[in-house]
Amino acid sequence: MFEDVLPEGLQSSITKHLETKSPALYHLDVAALLGQTVDPEQLIEQTSIHQFVDKVLQQGKNSTISVFDGSNKKLAAVVSTAKLPDDISGQDAGEIGGKIYLIRQNIPTKVLFEGSIHIAHITIVHSSAVVALKVYSVAVMNARNNSSVDIPEKDYANKAFAILLKKCPNVVFHSAVNNSNAVMRDYMGKLLSDAENLPVKHKFLFSGWFKIADGWTYLHGNMENVKSDRKLPHIVDVNSSFSTFFKLGCNFLNPGQEAANLMIFLHSHLGYLARVLKEANFPAHYLLFLKGKTNAGKTSLLSELSGSIMYEKPPMARLEDTRSYLEGIIADMQDSLLLVDDAHPSPTLQGEKDIKANIEVVVRAYGDSQTRGKRGFDRVSLEKTDICGAVWMTGEFLHLAAQSSTLRVLQVELRENGVNKETLSILQQNKYIAKNYYSGYIQYLACNFDKLVQCFSSSLSKKRKAWREALGSDIGRTVDIAVSLDFIAGTVCGYADYAGQNITDWYNDADKFIRDFLTEKVVEDQKSDPIIVFKDIIRALYDAGELKIAPDKNTFRNDLSFVGYAENGLFIVINAALEKSIKAKCIEKGISYMQPSLVSLHEAGFIADKKATRFSLNRADNSRPTMLKIYINKIL
Repeated sequence: MFEDVLPEGLQSSITKHLETKSPALYHLDVAALLGQTVDPEQLIEQTSIHQFVDKVLQQGKNSTISVFDGSNKKLAAVVSTAKLPDDISGQDAGEIGGKIYLIRQNIPTKVLFEGSIHIAHITIVHSSAVVALKVYSVAVMNARNNSSVDIPEKDYANKAFAILLKKCPNVVFHSAVNNSNAVMRDYMGKLLSDAENLPVKHKFLFSGWFKIADGWTYLHGNMENVKSDRKLPHIVDVNSSFSTFFKLGCNFLNPGQEAANLMIFLHSHLGYLARVLKEANFPAHYLLFLKGKTNAGKTSLLSELSGSIMYEKPPMARLEDTRSYLEGIIADMQDSLLLVDDAHPSPTLQGEKDIKANIEVVVRAYGDSQTRGKRGFDRVSLEKTDICGAVWMTGEFLHLAAQSSTLRVLQVELRENGVNKETLSILQQNKYIAKNYYSGYIQYLACNFDKLVQCFSSSLSKKRKAWREALGSDIGRTVDIAVSLDFIAGTVCGYADYAGQNITDWYNDADKFIRDFLTEKVVEDQKSDPIIVFKDIIRALYDAGELKIAPDKNTFRNDLSFVGYAENGLFIVINAALEKSIKAKCIEKGISYMQPSLVSLHEAGFIADKKATRFSLNRADNSRPTMLKIYINKIL
């Protein structure tokens, strides 16, 4: 035995014979060895010989061992010839009986990890429709419990074992064992080398439309492999769901508001249909604003029709929220209908500013189908979310910054007590009426997704031309709203056929209501032109007596209550004062206004000069304001 450990030999350097030790010092307990419950590590370490050999091996290169005789006299200093390289070659790890052991020279020596580790399968984790992460699902088992840990592919090489220890604190790791961490990292690497042939599973952390091998499917939290708070019913009777809700859908509002009722009903489908439109290269470019007085029931009604009905704890968005929070909610509500409440005059200047800014955030996000870009700290990476869904807002007024924003909004104004309270009460008492209806609509879209994309794409040009003629307008955005509403109505009719119903008469009426409603919008769109707004508001100010014009130049010079004076068919007005009055009147009327350039006003024939000029004399306050010369006959 000693010759195996020290091949140079001991006998030549020892003058006295080594004392023979009692057999009890290296006795091996055979009965214990054969026992069924003994730990292999305990069996191996019961012998003195093993302890001595282990001690010699652990001393390593250039270590010195003192040898004593029976009288405890030091006899010789012997240099060990057992060598271990600087790395851990010769050491390995292996699973024995549900535990992982340190293997040295093919012999299990110490327990490294009191459990077993296996890569169960590969998981592709989808955090969005375009972002996916490959992870290894690792099963960790011991006597107390079993755990599953997902380790990202990018972290597996160096961090896998550290992640595993953090996620499984109940499993004991013997870190005091020499080189234990390095051995376990190698062991995890060996597991990984055999993992590529394992089954692949997909896990989704979002809800909405996703294209798989069999076609398009709508992901939601009631699916086994989807983690989301948005949950559709497991089973939907489309025939019953359609007939029950459709009757209510025709009576959201009290009689006399049929066109407005249809706009609300059709728009409630758009969040789920938006993906079809986008696949046909025609993303929806508008939002619906439901205008009405406080307590009119507008928010209560839209809450029962929005995508929030699919949530146990629905996401809530208000215009007082921060811009980043709003954009986060918009991103989370993909392929759904978001309700943003409530556009109102703020009592504070900052509050007013924030609400206006957030209105523009929502209008631009859905009007342009994307959120703002955010440049990263490296000045290279950009974070921008593609928007696919729909939104509606409620409020008392919607003050927009420009005509381009106005064109992105379909405004529906409620009459006083316009909401049908009986219909609203039914929807509030039984949440599943609307939930089952829209779930059935999603089911219909999934079954016909590619067919609908092809149908819409092939008929788009023809539809645009037909609606341009019907509305008598070249305003592209309003024409596109008409095309969108027409297509939604067509899918509702298709859904009815899918559910075994016939609503042909309703579809014919829908075409007329869309045309009548949007014809009025075209008129409002034309009025939103900045030059037309300039003209109409000056006339409104003059008619209301809010534009104080002096009869002559000298009166204006000496009386500071006047903002201008009349001369030779012109109103010569202080430019800054006029702009301030126009903006205030626009806010009062809920009209968007972006001041037109003086050049454009001159070309339109509303002002005499392309630029403002200084007042030729000092006023009573010693000022010489910049004046604008307006042709009053063009205005009045």
